[in-house]
Amino acid sequence: MDLAVHCQLEGWNISRGIVAAIEGRVRWVGDFEVVIIAQVLRTSIISLFPEKINWAEINEDFHSAKKCPWK
Repeated sequence: MDLAVHCQLEGWNISRGIVAAIEGRVRWVGDFEVVIIAQVLRTSIISLFPEKINWAEINEDFHSAKKCPWK
């Protein structure tokens, strides 16, 4: 079974498309969603986050997607 199905079984109405958007770093993930993903994957919440954040890469992605309202 895939991640979307397991998340649905935990009560989160999510599609394969949404999972793909999360994996592609196109969709933001809420705190309750991180909790469900960790439960489904049987891992800790902290393990889903990187040890170090590359802020330059994040800023570049943010600006290139034209999500920045002041740009």
